[in-house]
Amino acid sequence: MANADAALRKPGRDGALREERACVVCARRFWSEELRPVILFQDPAAGAPETVDGEEEDQRVKKIAPSQQRRLCRVLGVQRYLERWPQLQARPEAIAELKASAVEHPFLKEELLLLHRRRMPADVRDPCDVCRECCGPLTSSMVSLPRYSLANDLWIGRQLPALRNLAAATKRLLPMVRTCLQVTVLQPGNLVREERQKGFIGNSIFLPQAAPTAIRAVLPPPEQDMQESILFVLVGDGQNKTALQSSALLKAPRGEYESAVRCLQSTSPYYEEVTLRDAGESTLQGCILETGVNSYLAKQLLQQGPADAQGQEDDDTEENQEAEPMEDAGHLVSSIVGLNDGEDEQCKWLKVGRDMQELCRRKPGSRLSVAQQVCRDRDGNVVSDGSSARSSQLLGREGLRERQALGQIKSIQSLAAQSAQSHRQVEADMFQVRPSKLVVPSQGSPASMFEPSTWAMAFPDLFPWGDGVSFLKRETRMDAAEVFRYLLIREELQYKLPSESELVSAPLPRWSLSVARQ
Repeated sequence: MANADAALRKPGRDGALREERACVVCARRFWSEELRPVILFQDPAAGAPETVDGEEEDQRVKKIAPSQQRRLCRVLGVQRYLERWPQLQARPEAIAELKASAVEHPFLKEELLLLHRRRMPADVRDPCDVCRECCGPLTSSMVSLPRYSLANDLWIGRQLPALRNLAAATKRLLPMVRTCLQVTVLQPGNLVREERQKGFIGNSIFLPQAAPTAIRAVLPPPEQDMQESILFVLVGDGQNKTALQSSALLKAPRGEYESAVRCLQSTSPYYEEVTLRDAGESTLQGCILETGVNSYLAKQLLQQGPADAQGQEDDDTEENQEAEPMEDAGHLVSSIVGLNDGEDEQCKWLKVGRDMQELCRRKPGSRLSVAQQVCRDRDGNVVSDGSSARSSQLLGREGLRERQALGQIKSIQSLAAQSAQSHRQVEADMFQVRPSKLVVPSQGSPASMFEPSTWAMAFPDLFPWGDGVSFLKRETRMDAAEVFRYLLIREELQYKLPSESELVSAPLPRWSLSVARQ
């Protein structure tokens, strides 16, 4: 820690204190010493700059050659972005946002480039801060599109006013597709601070759905559909249910929600045909589930005491040496709540199937499987006394092979019996009543999580224009992990339209601070 603190306090290369800045090409945040000064704009009509006698050129400052200025405008230009996104070109609002966020070339008039305006110097001809990944492609002999540049289908725009500072319930009711199951655990109010839930499980649990639910054409969704994706598990005697129903956690202000949907209808190509139905502010009221403190569900969702995060325990402490290992709580919750209707049990039955296949598979160099070989040995060991045939006990190598095969069969039978018994026990003990099993199935025609449109419909407040999502066929290829890492360190764009009177201060990044994603 001392070394890390010293490194943070160490001045940068220019002697200034360390600070966080953002690249003007990709809008990612870096420490100041990780960025390089680059002169983006030069007069394309001028030749190579001449060095005045006695004046030394700063070798640290990179430059984009005058001969590459027109290609730079083409690679990072607004017009090229509109050609790649015809759905934006058909929307006047999108064109206005793109032009407002762009920077005009000082020597080539009416050439607009997608750059981070907030981090541009006062004089655009001065050196700009550019990260290493963007500097290389731009300063090479032939300008190419940087992987993380805004022009590589990562513009996304600013955080629109109608989608800014939305209530938690409003965000939960906006998506057309749901890719995650959310369980919010509300503990008993009488627990002391030291015993409140901490550690791996957390207060909200998100489970990815292997097959996202069907696309919704009507918003807000009906209550029964919301119950399949969002649950507020109230652990206790039920006295706090009335207070929870009246809290802001479950209420989406109608005016705010209507404004957000109208905004998405004018920006996102996937929301054009969405119907906004009349509904109250209490669509999430039916998502409350009560359960007793000692129920099976509560025991798996709650942790008693200030437990550390799973996998971060200090093995050298006596407390951890004496304590029993913590159960894989996340896996248990997936089984209880229903990642895919009994995911845990399906894994057990898959093991049964694999063990059966192994028992019946032919061994290398043999024409018979273990089971077939045991049957053949038994047939060859039949002793007949004239009236009946009986098999005597196999000995030696054949006896060992028989005992091994019978052991595998018994193991398969035992696992199958345990799975059936566990399934019945969960049904009986889950809520201390004879209820219903809590599952979240994927119904209708499921969407694919590998389709870019699924992400734009599942997180509309993050991707209001449809771009910036993963799995797009970009000019400079990016995999899904790179896109997610990019979003987490991206700085919000800051600009204003000509019709707006003042520039609103840039909010904190919407991705890194986004709580509960549905």
